[in-house]
Amino acid sequence: MTRALLVIDVQESFRRRPNWQAISNPRIAERVGRLVEAARAAGELVIWILHSEPGSGTVLDPEGGYVRPMGDLHPLPGEPLLVKTSINAFTTTNLHQQLTQRGVREVVICGIRTEQCCETTARVACDLGFDVTFVTDATATSAIPRLLFTEDDRVVTSAGIASGIDLALHLVAVRHGVAAAARVARSMVVYARRNGDSAQASAMLRHRAHLNDCVHRAQDLIDAGFDRPLPLSELAGAAGVSERTLTRLFNRATGTTPLRYQQALRLERAEHLIAQGTTVESAARVVGFEDARMLRRLRAAPGQPD
Repeated sequence: MTRALLVIDVQESFRRRPNWQAISNPRIAERVGRLVEAARAAGELVIWILHSEPGSGTVLDPEGGYVRPMGDLHPLPGEPLLVKTSINAFTTTNLHQQLTQRGVREVVICGIRTEQCCETTARVACDLGFDVTFVTDATATSAIPRLLFTEDDRVVTSAGIASGIDLALHLVAVRHGVAAAARVARSMVVYARRNGDSAQASAMLRHRAHLNDCVHRAQDLIDAGFDRPLPLSELAGAAGVSERTLTRLFNRATGTTPLRYQQALRLERAEHLIAQGTTVESAARVVGFEDARMLRRLRAAPGQPD
């Protein structure tokens, strides 16, 4: 047995999402089923991988009952069923061990989503020395509305010339911090956010299109240290006003409070880390939460900090 079929995230969770109607491959379960039958007939290993986000309160929370194979797809006795909490299927499971113990040299990849869990798993498999067959017709994804730019490992692309500015600011924020990105935006004399529909703009950039220097000073401090405790008294001191005045001015200029602004920055950074394969628990610690409970609540909140 030198080849294995990896069935990634073909689970009921996705059919419970509102955007399932816009899925790129509505017959994903049927096509994956054919691959499974062919692999079994050839005596090849089939490994099932499901994605789980415990405590999130979403359709990916196992408590909801949807973290299970989709439709009529079911593992047979002896077929491993692994549950991951990272984007790729290796980091938080024993998939590598399962493959090497069975002498597998080639993996065939299918599942949901094409450009996320399937593709990242394929990259990691290549790095580990496996031959990879990527069955595009047996993968599925859905469009992300109002996307200005997107990242794919070391490749980043924007929707146009103007959105290239948003992309450049995003890269500065990721590599040098949100405070640096804000300073660049101001020195370029450009709006940090181009319009109200630009969902890709960072939380920091969304709240910088105002002219209140007092609030900007407080934001500079939050941007530079959002991962540590920031008492309102410290922010007010940096802004040169009373705590009450800062709260009033901050809300008027940004539409939110200093605490919710800090939480939004933490959440955004955590989402970026999780998308790169970091666990929810590790991401929570990195961005300053004492444990993952608050991060899970923020991720599950309908509006999320804004």
